Amino acid sequence: AKRDRLRYYSDELWATWKSNERFSDALDVVVSITICINAIFLGLSMDYSDGSLPWTIADLVFSFIFVLEVVFKVYMYGLSGHFCGSTALMNWFDAIVILADFIQVWMEITVPDEDLDENTPSAS
Repeated sequence: AKRDRLRYYSDELWATWKSNERFSDALDVVVSITICINAIFLGLSMDYSDGSLPWTIADLVFSFIFVLEVVFKVYMYGLSGHFCGSTALMNWFDAIVILADFIQVWMEITVPDEDLDENTPSAS
């Protein structure tokens, strides 16, 4: 019975967030700030990155935040609402950029350094 009540309250809380414009606006603000911080990070990484673990972890954190944004928005608006709604073109562009970033980070982690060109810029 306690588990059912907990499930009910968590479902109600998520339904409130999902339908709440303020949550969507707050998510947009957090993602916008993250984009600005990521831009600064990219500028710094172009000059100072040595490919060490902290730089890779920072890339992973930014990628995770951007993927989480898409997951939240798809959950809030539904797959068709997100990718076929009034902002479909922007959402498709966003998803493609996030996919390119994910591929870049995955290659950075899995492909040995000697196989990469030193002048290849980061995608995130």
